[in-house]
Amino acid sequence: MLNKVIKKFNYYEFVVFLFLLLIFTASFAVFIDTKSNKKIELFIYTIHERILNTVTSDFDSQIIYFKNISKDFENLPYLLEYDANIKFIIFKDGSIFSSNIGYDSNHFLSSLKQLENKGSFFANIDDKNIFGVATLMNGYNVVIFKELNLNDKSFSIYGEKIGIYDKYNNKIITEEYIDSKIFEKAYSINNLDEITIFQSKENVFSTKRFHGSDYYLFVYSPKSNYMTAIAKKGDKFTFTSFIFGFVFVVVLFFIKSFLSRYLAEKEKYEKLFQLEHEKFEKIVESITEGVCLIDKDYNIVWYNKYLNEMLGGFHQGKCFEILHGKDSKCDFCLLDNVSQKGVTESIQIENFLKDSIGHFEIVWSPIKNEENEIIAFVSVIKDITDSVRIQNEIIKSETYLKSIIYNSPEAILTFDKDFNVKTINNEALTILKLETKPDNLKNIFDNNLLSKISEKQNIRNFDCHLSLGEQNYLPAQVSVSKLTDELSDEYICVIKDMSKIKELEAQVIQSEKLSALGLLAGGVAHEINNPLVGILNMAQVLSKNLKDNSSKKIVDVIIDAGIETKKIVENLLSYARQNINKDEEFYILESIDFAIKILGSKIRNSKINIHKNVDSNLKVRGNKGKVHQIFLNLIGNAVDATTSGGNIHIKSLIEEGRYIIEIRDDGEGIDKTFLDKIFDPFFTTKPPGCGTGLGLSITLGIIKEHGWEIEVESEKGEFTLFRIMINEKI
Repeated sequence: MLNKVIKKFNYYEFVVFLFLLLIFTASFAVFIDTKSNKKIELFIYTIHERILNTVTSDFDSQIIYFKNISKDFENLPYLLEYDANIKFIIFKDGSIFSSNIGYDSNHFLSSLKQLENKGSFFANIDDKNIFGVATLMNGYNVVIFKELNLNDKSFSIYGEKIGIYDKYNNKIITEEYIDSKIFEKAYSINNLDEITIFQSKENVFSTKRFHGSDYYLFVYSPKSNYMTAIAKKGDKFTFTSFIFGFVFVVVLFFIKSFLSRYLAEKEKYEKLFQLEHEKFEKIVESITEGVCLIDKDYNIVWYNKYLNEMLGGFHQGKCFEILHGKDSKCDFCLLDNVSQKGVTESIQIENFLKDSIGHFEIVWSPIKNEENEIIAFVSVIKDITDSVRIQNEIIKSETYLKSIIYNSPEAILTFDKDFNVKTINNEALTILKLETKPDNLKNIFDNNLLSKISEKQNIRNFDCHLSLGEQNYLPAQVSVSKLTDELSDEYICVIKDMSKIKELEAQVIQSEKLSALGLLAGGVAHEINNPLVGILNMAQVLSKNLKDNSSKKIVDVIIDAGIETKKIVENLLSYARQNINKDEEFYILESIDFAIKILGSKIRNSKINIHKNVDSNLKVRGNKGKVHQIFLNLIGNAVDATTSGGNIHIKSLIEEGRYIIEIRDDGEGIDKTFLDKIFDPFFTTKPPGCGTGLGLSITLGIIKEHGWEIEVESEKGEFTLFRIMINEKI
């Protein structure tokens, strides 16, 4: 039968038939092969791989962006002010610190707590599919997320849909309901870091683990979509194309062995380059800083979206023209340094971009080829206006606080747990009599105070004595508090100088003693005065009745001594009652004689010569007891300042219509540096226990109370002269 059929054909017809049969067979084989399952799977794998990588790259760029802005979590409300799609919530210890959710944040917070420190996440909360990043910054949990649009048509090629499978919670996050049992077979495979394809009755699924996490990104679509797509591609096969295809197949058959490896490697690297390029472009475009590419001739090659918006579109030209608006290279430009040294350089400058006001940081980095030659430069331009403003405010605040502390009228210092001094203000240096900051307080604080600080760490108004060196001690009250900074273990100390208060307390006690002594002296004077009057009366009677002149002279001496004693008693009574007789007229000589008599024993013991030349008719009006005290203080100081055998001159004179009383001694004199301080309360040059420093202060007060004036002249080692100007009518 076959032979009969063959005989009906001529030779050339048989050749043509065989040729056509061969073409048909080849075309049919190619067509069938295109429709084969392996080709379908390869076709689907390629499509799904592209989608999965594109979506993963998009998520990667968003994760990088979210993590970058979470570092500046305190400024998130301002950073995301114009991006309503991105939401954030910042909480600590279960309480919300900041949020822009716009609805019940506390209700939303309960669903987000499970995401603390989870890195990137996908979730379904309140019927919303979300994607975001959870980080821990300085003790705050920062969650930044956005609502997922899993039906974004920009990712779809043949109507594919995208979803996320949360293996840990066994939840599927997608726009449509999908039974999770479909994924049981797929997720039982161990190596899910690679793309895995599986099918249900109607759909084709491809899934891949998201960066080794418990989240799986999957793409699915009806199988029919791909059959339709392949069928449409099959429509392109025509008879003519089959003929040319056959010829090309024959030719390619011979060069296949030479080109197959090259083409495979090329396709691999092109695909990798395309993915990396897309990833790089998304990352750079998402950066909220200016990034531009500059060639070696200062020409702008490219810049990102940020600079495109700042400069009003893309412009070509020199970098100094486009960016800075100058006609020549900028004075601060460091591109030459980068080109010569091959290292990154940076600078901060104001108003860098034209028509822009603020502070900018510019970083230049070299781009090198395989031969390590610089072929271009990358410039990163960052607006740091807010950072500079905040930094300046911080510096101003720190300077202000330091100025307050260093110039505080209270002595303040800080130290660590080993009592090493960290800071000390001016007042503390003054009261501790130091010129520079001490290294440690163990040489200043006594052991009792040191143990109190180590034991209690916080003390208030602790009375102690601080060492000032050379066996000098300062009575003080010390308060210490431990600083609450967790990063340090330091203390702040406030020192109160109690020396003045202690002196004042001593003076009050002394004043009370003097007051009691005055009352006692007044009482004793009264008791002495009564028998003294009897003695004088009986002595006067006895003097009248005695005829013997020698005996009478003895009695007269007794009478004179009694009268003198009576005058002393009267002066004591007058001094003790100084606040009673506030206005009386008396001779100034009475006050001078009273002081000399009270100081008589001291004058005699010191062998000091008193030279008195005072007008006996000079009368004054005032408080007699207080005037007594003036001369008692001045003559007493003169006696203390004069050495044995020295001289004290007391005289009165008239100048410019008023009386002057001068008290001059030839003692050790007063240093000129102290002349302006001798009338200050508690100031004294006498050794401790020998003076209170109140005598001259009280004297000045009494003189001013009477409307008089006082002057002092002195030469160290020569003399001291006090002049009292009495403003009385002559």
